Order: sequence, then C-alpha cells, then structure tokens
Amino acid sequence: MRPELSAALAKAGPLVIAGSTPGWAAWLAAQLAKTELVVIVAPDDDGARRLETDVRFLIGGHDPTGLDPIAVMPSIDIEPYAELSPDRDAIVERLATLYRLAVPELRPRIILTSAAALVRKTMPAAELASRGRVIKVGDTLDRDALATQLIGAGWSRLPVTDEPGTFAVRGGVIDVFAPLSPHPIRIELFGDEVETLRWFDAESQRTLRPIDQLILHPVRETIATGDRDVRTRVREYADEMMFPTKAARRLIEQLEAGEVFVKSRISVPDTILFRAGGDGSVRGYGYRTLGPTRNGAVVGGKVLLAGSVELEHPLTARLPALLGAVFVDAGDAADRWRDIRPVLGYGVGLHYRSPIGPLRLDVAYGQAVKNVRVHLSIGVVF
Repeated sequence: MRPELSAALAKAGPLVIAGSTPGWAAWLAAQLAKTELVVIVAPDDDGARRLETDVRFLIGGHDPTGLDPIAVMPSIDIEPYAELSPDRDAIVERLATLYRLAVPELRPRIILTSAAALVRKTMPAAELASRGRVIKVGDTLDRDALATQLIGAGWSRLPVTDEPGTFAVRGGVIDVFAPLSPHPIRIELFGDEVETLRWFDAESQRTLRPIDQLILHPVRETIATGDRDVRTRVREYADEMMFPTKAARRLIEQLEAGEVFVKSRISVPDTILFRAGGDGSVRGYGYRTLGPTRNGAVVGGKVLLAGSVELEHPLTARLPALLGAVFVDAGDAADRWRDIRPVLGYGVGLHYRSPIGPLRLDVAYGQAVKNVRVHLSIGVVF
C-alpha cells in the first residue's frame, strides 16, 4: 500500500478514492472492510456485479446463519415516469440494502453499487427503519395484522412463497421469504404465540433448520410515509395541478387498495399481478385458475379479493395435534374492482400439526365449477 494512502487512512473521517482499477478496488475493499464500512461505486450495475465476484473471492465465505457481509444496491432500469414496471427483484434487493444501512446493527461491511443507483431518490432512512420488524420465537403475533402490514410494505401474498418479498398464509402457518434470509421462513403459531421459526427449501418445501428470529422490511419504495394520510395529500396535489376531482378520487382508491395500475399491461411482471384459486386462496378450484382471461387463458389481474372462514377443533383429547376443520373460501382476481365476481368454495378437512410442519387434507366443492377437489398440503400445494 502506498505511503500517501496509508497516511490518509490513518486520519479520522471518511476517505474517497477515485480512479482505481477494478482489481485493486476489490483488494483494497477486502482489506479495509476488516475495520471500516466500505462503499464501492462502479460505472454501472454490470461492473458492480463483477466487483462483487472479486470481493467475495478475496474475503472468503461467511456464516450462512448470519447476515451477508456484502450487500449490493442495484439501480432501477425504468425511469420514474415511464409507463412500464421496473424489475421487482432489483427493487427488493435495493430495499434490503437500504434497510441495512438505516439500521446500524444490520450494516454490512462492504456495499457495491453504481452511479445510477446512488442518484435515485428513495424514502428517508428513519421512515424505512421504522417500518421494519423483527419476529422471534415466543413473540405474540397477530396473523391478520402482519398480513396487512406486509401488503402495505409492498409484499405479494401468494398461495406458495417462492421468491423474496412474497408470503403465504394457511391457518396458523405463515410462510415469508424475507430478502435478508437465504431461504424462506415458516412461522408456526400456537394461538397468537410464535411457536417455531424454520428455514425451508423453496422448491421442495422441506424444513431445513430452526432459527431464532427473522427480519422483515418494506420491499417497495413507493409506500405511504409522513404524518398525513394519503387521501389528504393526493387531494392537495390534485388541487394544485387542477386535476379532475373524479380522476383524483379514482387514484386515491387505487393507492389505498394497493392496486397495480399502469396504462399498459406490457412489461408488468406476473409476480406483481394477482390470481386466485387453490390451497391458501379459494379451495375447490385449481391453483391460480381464477382471474381475468385473455384469448381463452387465465392471466394475472390488477386487483384481488379473497377471504376465508375456517373452524378447527381437536378430534380427540389424546391427540390434540389432529384437528378436524370446516371452511368457506371466496375470492376472485380482475383488472378492475367492478369486474370482481367472487366464487365460493367450501368443504371439510383433516389437519395435523406435525414436527416437520403442518399436514392438511381438505376436500372442497367449487360452486362455480360444480366440482369436488382434494387439496393436500405439506407446506407445498398439490
């Protein structure tokens, strides 16, 4: 290391080094990260990803049960006012890094980013930090309140959790794929108490290992912040711009309902659109078979309405983990609220709370299709 650089590092305060080669930047970051937070800014996202590979090689592996010491903050490839939807994976990864920066005890050792990512506006650090949550074994947890909080923070509710920023609810079991976790996590509730937290494999749905806690945070930058409600703020802005009152009212309804609204469906990822049907949604119907149709095929819709009423009771006092159940499900997905036509599914089930996770056998009748369907769930839907 050059003497002038060593002298500069010895001084207190931040240090900016510009014009270094990628290889030297990766080596220096690996050395400085032992004692300091290091931020590497590449010309673009591709350069940042290449640097990430070099830095990981130089610092070696890390404990998979802990947080990754390296975090990447990608840019968003769509302009804010473009009529296209940005890459959801990039947004989720970006918010994960920003949240770690907003919470001191979660900060990584090295951050890799690009110039475009740095100039993009985002929510204030305090607002982001206040919307995170840590859940531990033994905590009291309101299932419905958690689902509402996650949806408000940009999470997608799906029948099966398969990518970061998604969650699923099935009775007393909540599956969440937290961006800061290498695997999705299954929360098992006993009443309102968190009984267990377990990693599970996203493909096989098999339990991997128990964990002590999970960290949740927003996965979308466009969430309501500040002291005033969204309705008041939008009305004020609409008045300033002389925006039509009827159009402003419609916009407020879309924002409050969490609706996906763009002028064109082109480039809108299916993962942020909605479908209903199947276990965890409306039983009695096939998995994700309810929604708007295009050319005879079911596609994702911009709005979703789904609900379930279920009653469970132990079948015998000697085996309280074996439960009988009766249920009624209703729901539908569409492009507009006025096009929602909820369908009913109802039936009975046999549920067992096993050590490896919940086992559920439900027999449901789909009223709209006049058909009986068997739903077997061992964390994964059949």
